[in-house]
Amino acid sequence: MADWVAAFVLRRRILLSVLLVLLAAAAISPASRVRFDNTIEIWFLDADPALALYRRFSDHFRTDDLTVVGIFADDVFDAAVLGAIDRLSAQVLDQDHVLRVQSLTHSTYAERADSDLHSAEFREAVLASPAAVGNLVSADATATAVVIHYSRSADAAAQRYGFADDVRLLVDAELQGVAAEFAISGAAAMGRAGQLKNKGDLAKFVPLMFLIIVLTSWLVFRRIRLALLPLAVVSVAVVCSFAVMGILGWHMTMISAMLLPLILAIGVADTIHVIARVTARIEAGQARDEAIRSSLVQLLRPCFFTTITTITALLALLVSNIGPVRQFGVIAAIGVLTAFVVSITLVPALLMMIPARDDRQGSRPRPMIERFVAWLYRCSERFPAAVVTTSLLVMLASVWMAAKISVGLDPLTWFPAGVPFRVATERVDRAFGGSLALECLVTTPEGQLRKPATLR
Repeated sequence: MADWVAAFVLRRRILLSVLLVLLAAAAISPASRVRFDNTIEIWFLDADPALALYRRFSDHFRTDDLTVVGIFADDVFDAAVLGAIDRLSAQVLDQDHVLRVQSLTHSTYAERADSDLHSAEFREAVLASPAAVGNLVSADATATAVVIHYSRSADAAAQRYGFADDVRLLVDAELQGVAAEFAISGAAAMGRAGQLKNKGDLAKFVPLMFLIIVLTSWLVFRRIRLALLPLAVVSVAVVCSFAVMGILGWHMTMISAMLLPLILAIGVADTIHVIARVTARIEAGQARDEAIRSSLVQLLRPCFFTTITTITALLALLVSNIGPVRQFGVIAAIGVLTAFVVSITLVPALLMMIPARDDRQGSRPRPMIERFVAWLYRCSERFPAAVVTTSLLVMLASVWMAAKISVGLDPLTWFPAGVPFRVATERVDRAFGGSLALECLVTTPEGQLRKPATLR
C-alpha cells in the first residue's frame, strides 16, 4: 500500500499540487468569515436543558445582557455630574436594541423627586434606599452606575460589539469637562475586549510562530527553500481548518484561539520528517526521485498512525457538553489530517522541483545539532535506569500537581492583570459588587404572582 501511494504521489505530483493550491485558494473566502464570539449561547449544546431555560427567560424578559457604566467623582450628586448622567442616559436609551436604562436620573427616585434632582430630599431618598446603595450608587456617593439593558435578539447580538464601542464614545463625550472618571464593564464590553485581545494576539503571535518555524527549519537544513516548505504546509492546513469553521457557521472563542499553535506544531513535524529523510538519502548517494519514493514508503505508515492517534484523541473531545470544546476537537482534527495529506503530497512534489545540485549543498544539519542529538542518545544508552527513574518521578510529580487544579469559569481571568477591561471591571465590582447578571425565573399558577405572600 505504501509503495502504491508513493508511486501515485510522484506520478501525479503536478495534479495534486495544483489541486491543493486551488483548495487553499477556495478556502480563503469561508475562512475570512470566521468571527470572534463570546456570547453565552455558544457555550451550550442546542439540546442542553440549561440553554432551553435560558431561552425561556429571554423570551419573557428579552434581556439579561447588562452593560454597566461606572461613573466616579467626589460627589456624584453634583449638578454637573447629574447633568452628564441625564444626557448620557437619554442618548443610550435612543440606541438600537437598548430596552431600558437605570441611572440616578432615570429611576423611580428621579420620578418621585418631580424633576428636582438637585434637592437634598432626592439625595437623601437615594442614599436611604437599600435597593439603590450598592447597586446604583455607593454609600459614600463617590460612585454611581448607569445600567444598560441590551436586547437578546439575534439582530442585537450581531451588533453588540459595535454597541460597546458606541457606549464608550457617548460616555467619553458627555464627561468632557466634568470632574468625573468612568469605567465600563458587562457582557458586551467583555466580548469586545476579548475580540480585540484575540485579534491583537493573533497579529503578534502568528507572524512570530511562522518566523520561528522558518528559522528552526533553516537551522536544521541550512537551505531557505527547504525551510519554507513547513511554512507552506501549515499555511494550507490552517486556512482549510478555518474554512471549515466558516462553512459550519462556527466562530472563534477563547478556546479555539489555541487552534493555530496546535496545527502549526503538529503540521511541521510530518514535514520535517519527510524533508530530513529525503535529504539524508540524497546525501547518501541516492537519486532524487528514488530518495523521495523510498522516504515516502518508509515514513507513510508511521506518520499515518501518529496522525490517526492524534485525530482520535482530539475527537474524544466530542464527549464534552461544552460547545466550543467540541468544535475545537473537530477543527483541530481536520487541521491535523490536512497537514498530513499536504505533507505527503505537496512536499514531495516541491522537493522534486528543487535542483539536485542544490539538494546536496549545505543540507546536512550543523555540527552543533548533530552533537546535541548524539548527546541525548548517549545519555539514554549509558544511563537507562536513571532516565526511566527520572521520568517516573516527573510523572508522579505532575499527577500530584494536576490533582490540585481547580475547575471553574471566571472570564475575567482570561485577561491579564493591567489590561484596561479587567481594571475597569474590577473597579466597577468594588463599587457595585459585579456587572454580570444572575437571574431566577419564578413561575406560579395564574394569579398567584400578584398575591402578597408570593411577592414576599
